[in-house]
Amino acid sequence: MIQVDDLTKRYGAATAVDGVGFSAPAGRVTGLLGPNGAGKTTTVKMLLGLVRPDRGNALVDGRPYPSLADPLRTVGTLLEADSLHRGRTARQHLRWLAQSNRIRPGRVGAVLDQVGLADQARARIATFSLGMRQRLGLAAALLGEPKVLLLDEPINGLDAEGIVWMRAFLREQAARGTAVLVSSHHMTEVAETADHLVVIGSGRLLADLPTEEVIRRYARPSVRVASGERDRLAAVLGDAGYPVHTRSDGGLAVSGASAAAIGALAGEHRIVLEGLSRESGSLEEAYLGLVGSPAAEAASGTEPSTTADDPKGRQ
Repeated sequence: MIQVDDLTKRYGAATAVDGVGFSAPAGRVTGLLGPNGAGKTTTVKMLLGLVRPDRGNALVDGRPYPSLADPLRTVGTLLEADSLHRGRTARQHLRWLAQSNRIRPGRVGAVLDQVGLADQARARIATFSLGMRQRLGLAAALLGEPKVLLLDEPINGLDAEGIVWMRAFLREQAARGTAVLVSSHHMTEVAETADHLVVIGSGRLLADLPTEEVIRRYARPSVRVASGERDRLAAVLGDAGYPVHTRSDGGLAVSGASAAAIGALAGEHRIVLEGLSRESGSLEEAYLGLVGSPAAEAASGTEPSTTADDPKGRQ
């Protein structure tokens, strides 16, 4: 498993990571979530020994990464897809990695096939798209058949088909008993993939909870309403004190009101409803709620708001 305890890193007067602690156990996809600049990449680099922490510990399988005898057999990593030698072929890149880590050559063809690059084995990396380089980086991470995967922004550059494939791949790895830690700012994909979320902001831990629990706690459920008198209905709901916004499909999303209350208001004003359904909140909404929480305000050094109830009003 991956274990992080009180991890802290400062650059001069700026604190990139401040007392972060969490675990990513075997058999689970753990999402390390936060916006750009939140401290995700610095945390990952400290886990891999690329950055030395000022305080705390970052362990992989109970040991610091630099002390692992055969790191590629213990943890597979995917960091920057552009760090590849562009003059080599995909097969050459993987063969030297296998040789330097005492991994049998037969793994090269196996992982190329596993990530869908078997037919590009002899193509030079310079000809690869970003998505193909991401797949090659993932192939390198799989070479040693590790029981830990640490992936930083793995869906960058992937098309829709590639994203669906990556989602299924990560779940399959966790089902086989692998500890999977995925760092990303793509909230929708993290919500679709991760079983558990570690959310950080301004370098501090904001939440360490199952994905569904993060959404349940911090997202506002809404009611979807459709009506031929949308604008009039929106005005009525607004006058009643319910936040309303127009959805991309032309319907209304209403927060803070039950379906029964909306139906009663519509009936009172003789507005015909064409659709009325309750919808759970999204991870994006949960993140906005979390950013506006006291924990996030403490992380950013601001005082908790006492007047605004809308997370967007607290930013």
